[in-house]
Amino acid sequence: MLTAAELAARTDRAVDTAVSVTRDHGYRPGTPRVLHGLFSVVVALEPEPVVVRVRTGLPPGLDPAGQAEQ
Repeated sequence: MLTAAELAARTDRAVDTAVSVTRDHGYRPGTPRVLHGLFSVVVALEPEPVVVRVRTGLPPGLDPAGQAEQ
């Protein structure tokens, strides 16, 4: 179980990733707004019509090596 500080840091990293990737694809996101955060963080990047899902956790039974194999 993550602490509140760890969850906040994970969400911040996911938002930073969403903004960075969106900019890399030529969009100009404004202020990001977190719509949901659990196994993924979903971020609206208004005024662009873009919503980004950043996976932040793995489903039970799947580890990073197993995910790479898939």
